Amino acid sequence: MVAHPDDETFGCGSLLLHARAAGATTAVCCATRGEAGGTGADLGAVRERELREAAAVLGVDHVDLLGFLDSGMSGPAAPATLVGAPVVDVTASVRAAVDAFGPDVLVTLDASDGHRDHARIRDVTIAVARPASARSACTPHRPPRTTACRRTCGGRSWPTCTCARWT
Repeated sequence: MVAHPDDETFGCGSLLLHARAAGATTAVCCATRGEAGGTGADLGAVRERELREAAAVLGVDHVDLLGFLDSGMSGPAAPATLVGAPVVDVTASVRAAVDAFGPDVLVTLDASDGHRDHARIRDVTIAVARPASARSACTPHRPPRTTACRRTCGGRSWPTCTCARWT
């Protein structure tokens, strides 16, 4: 679950490649088309195409876009942007995408770069994942709080556990 096209590559591209190589079905859900991330005519369409091309290289099986606008780094956030939209609407969109794909593992951004869109998608994704008992949300740079699986694989440590059920 990412905020902009290219976040999937920079944030968790190696994880997506590894999962695909291990036979997992993978998906990327992107909240915006990244239209505030530069200049040029129809930048959103260009970045969406780049997202789909990168996903193909990474072996991603499914790409979903939520349709929020990029909030930019600062300034007032318009109502249709990821940060400007009511959090309940963003949460509903993320929940619908997660429910439609049904992942065993849900990965999101850690927002350590301070981008407000990254923080919004992280917070909402973790809130959506929290009630799902068989799922865990983590960021690529921060493994789940407990580093050993206690459910089905005999306690192998992260990231070698293949059951993706963390406690």
